Amino acid sequence: MNILSIDFDFFIDTTITTRNTIFPSAEDAEPSAVKKQWDLVYQHHPAVKKIGVIPAYDSFCSLLPSLAASATSRIADSHREIYPFITAQNPPEQQEPIRIMHVDFHHDNYCMYGSTLTCANWLRKIAEKYTCRFDNVTWVRREDSETVSLEGDFPYCSTTDFQCVFKEHYDLIFLCLSPEWTPPHLLPYYKKMAALLQ
Repeated sequence: MNILSIDFDFFIDTTITTRNTIFPSAEDAEPSAVKKQWDLVYQHHPAVKKIGVIPAYDSFCSLLPSLAASATSRIADSHREIYPFITAQNPPEQQEPIRIMHVDFHHDNYCMYGSTLTCANWLRKIAEKYTCRFDNVTWVRREDSETVSLEGDFPYCSTTDFQCVFKEHYDLIFLCLSPEWTPPHLLPYYKKMAALLQ
């Protein structure tokens, strides 16, 4: 089963420094809490409103309908929602291998939070769930994405070659907003992408 996992934060045209020092520190927080934090960001760092999307956004949107034509799609706020999406479509007792094309600024293979499923560790949780059938992962990242965690380097393939996304056929496509990483003024860009999957 081929899975395309897309986090909208990949398309945001800003640096890791801005993300880590200015964007909200919330993670899987309540929408009202995230909104309050973004209100403060805009108040104290008005230049954030000038952030747009990278050029790859337009090419991706133009090709997304063809990628989604024969796939089952799901849209969510948090990336943690991909876990029940995958397990419902491909129960662990089945024997079909799982391959994931992961388009995201973050690798989501972090080891924190113990047994709690989050937007930061869902990939690790999927690997644990499908241990003997977890075929491969390709993480499509940005040049300045953080490639390490407490356990060392990202253990699967990673690339900045965005074109590799279009060389595969997908059975499942998942898109998430990641509101804590997406400045609210970019929401129309996300909604346009989401509409292409509906």
